[in-house]
Amino acid sequence: MLAIVCFHRCYVRLCTRLPRAINGHSSTAEATLLSDLGKLINRMPQLCPAYFLLDAIHSLSDIAVPFKIQGVFAGLALSIDPSSNEDDEQQNVILMMRSAASQCHLTPDSLGDFCYGLGLVDTQIYQYYDAIQPALDSIISEFDEHDFLHTLPALRRAFMLMTPNQIEEFGQLCHQESDALWLHSTIPSHDTLLQANQLQHLAEEWLSLWGISHD
Repeated sequence: MLAIVCFHRCYVRLCTRLPRAINGHSSTAEATLLSDLGKLINRMPQLCPAYFLLDAIHSLSDIAVPFKIQGVFAGLALSIDPSSNEDDEQQNVILMMRSAASQCHLTPDSLGDFCYGLGLVDTQIYQYYDAIQPALDSIISEFDEHDFLHTLPALRRAFMLMTPNQIEEFGQLCHQESDALWLHSTIPSHDTLLQANQLQHLAEEWLSLWGISHD
């Protein structure tokens, strides 16, 4: 019983201190913490009432937080708020997604970071909510070639949160919604990634001999 009480108190303290912890700087750790709190709520709603985290999110809504955090906010509003209207929340996610996309000319990673935040909450959010994936398709199709190539690395990082099977399911979903070619992604093996990393370091060493920095 004492352990249960302590667990609940730790959850409450984390939620109440979130506004001070999230200050607009490096956001990956904070985004992960937020998403983990959301998972606790879904698994143990009696010990971790959603309103504590929702209050923390509400207090942060007027602060300029990074796009990763905004993506987590949007995903949590869909997944843990029992009083929310699903259709309204989906439209809110789409509006936030479009806002992130509008900043890509200044910050190419903004849309990818937002999608990364969504994925931290739930990698299958595009399958669960039928309005979000077509909206993302539409947003991406509006980029010209230059902007698309600049936003692509961050988008790839966002969707690498998915397992290979989830990526394949997402590709099939995209195919069903449009006349585009079926998206198929092959995930490189660990050995392949290790070899690529070794080759990158070797190339950097050779370039440095010529006075060329990889930065």
